[in-house]
Amino acid sequence: MSSESTERQHADHYRLVFIEDPNQARAEILTLWEDRIGPEYRRLVDEAIADVEALFAGQVSGYKASNTPYHTLSHTVMVFVAMGRILDGAARDGVVLSPHDVGAGLLAAIYHDTGYIQDADDEEGTGAKHTVGHEQRSVRQLERFLGNRSVRSSILQPARAAIAHTDMHGGTEGRDSTADVRPPPIEQRLGIYLMYADLFGQMADRAYLEKLLLLYREFREAGFTQYKSEWDVLEGTSGFFNQVISARGAAAADISRLLEAHFEQRLPKRQDLYMTYIRRNLSYLEMLLKEHPADYRQWLRRNSNCRRDAKTG
Repeated sequence: MSSESTERQHADHYRLVFIEDPNQARAEILTLWEDRIGPEYRRLVDEAIADVEALFAGQVSGYKASNTPYHTLSHTVMVFVAMGRILDGAARDGVVLSPHDVGAGLLAAIYHDTGYIQDADDEEGTGAKHTVGHEQRSVRQLERFLGNRSVRSSILQPARAAIAHTDMHGGTEGRDSTADVRPPPIEQRLGIYLMYADLFGQMADRAYLEKLLLLYREFREAGFTQYKSEWDVLEGTSGFFNQVISARGAAAADISRLLEAHFEQRLPKRQDLYMTYIRRNLSYLEMLLKEHPADYRQWLRRNSNCRRDAKTG
């Protein structure tokens, strides 16, 4: 295969991975699940997507519009898509998931970073200051959405447990006092799925390395003192990824297997496209760190807005 056709294939495959438009994401995931979760949960997911769009846009009373440079609506959408695909792969791999389980998992993905949204009367900084403890704030947004809906009590606990599992920085502020109690199997499973949907969804983004410059701004406001510069974030990324993978090696391999099961229906050969693009990003990052420490910005060209915003932030 020529290099040109190989790149074309990569571009075609990448369109399967990179979805950041809420309407496209909704169509992608509900098409996968519409015959398996029933009208009640389809409607709930539809309403949740609309609610989170409005929340990020500043159209929900009592809250400001999203103003974090990295944890945007597009980030949430990519994680939601990854979660829906992991759940689909799990079902194809023989995992028994009820419509209720899937609904809880999808809602958790939709709301997992809404804790970055500031209250309307909060005039200081951006939502990045809520980085530590944003998981519990996200649960409160989910509670607001569910309100008096009949599914509230039964769907809230598994969704809450899944959101709590996405804390990869080890923060404890705002955590539920029962966080150390071993959750029931389905809650633990949804938590693992969402943690990897969060990790894989963002790291497979072609503009992930550029967006790390924006993530540094959030880390700085959150008070993460281990990162003194953009370079520190870039330099620590591969180590962070490898640490998460090595600490949970069996779980990571399981997630890749589930994604392979999902993509097997859409590709000529069985593969985990998310890991494919993560490895490409990390390979490029390795080259960048080794060969361009002085002019690394010039080699991050996939999203000029990220470079400009990071420079002026």
